[in-house]
Amino acid sequence: MSELTPVEIKDLTLEKLRQIFEIRAADISVYIGNHGRVCLSSEIESACLNGAIVQVNLETAALEDVMDDSAFQYAFEKSQEEAA
Repeated sequence: MSELTPVEIKDLTLEKLRQIFEIRAADISVYIGNHGRVCLSSEIESACLNGAIVQVNLETAALEDVMDDSAFQYAFEKSQEEAA
């Protein structure tokens, strides 16, 4: 299989890009940021078209509250301990 050029990549339709995210979701982890000394990240749950963009939905987006995620809980507990 030949590699795509930057122009060919740019010319991918949004639907093709969405499909790439869906198909390769298991190979992607999204770095959200740091809270204190804890790095927060999430896996991709899905991707969809939202107007003129591809919207990537993280697993944490499925939660009612991101604080239900154990990594977020840990990060905020650690930051409160360090602040005390």
